[in-house]
Amino acid sequence: ADADADVTVDEDPDDEVAVTEAMARAEALGAEGARDAVVSRFSGGAESHPDDLKEMKGVGPVLEGLLNGMNIKTFEQVGSFTAEDVAMVSAALKSFPDRVLRDRWVAQAKELHAKYHGA
Repeated sequence: ADADADVTVDEDPDDEVAVTEAMARAEALGAEGARDAVVSRFSGGAESHPDDLKEMKGVGPVLEGLLNGMNIKTFEQVGSFTAEDVAMVSAALKSFPDRVLRDRWVAQAKELHAKYHGA
């Protein structure tokens, strides 16, 4: 097993090297394995009111439903994505694998969370 696999939770989601390495791990799991990892990571979170994730560029009703199905329901959650989260969510969204990075979901979610909920 890769000894570095467990240190990814603090990696910067904008760090291309970290994301590339995490993507390789996510691809090795496959879409279902990546989805299961995301569901597990975000289980128990967001019991409060969900945000309208469709306010993020690149997220429509279908993607919002897929994210909600993985227990991702708030801007705070998306804004807290690590490189590992970006990779796992991207792999799980097999029809839309580049959306998280291309549309800068993490940055958008941080801005929207601050707008609606304060810092």
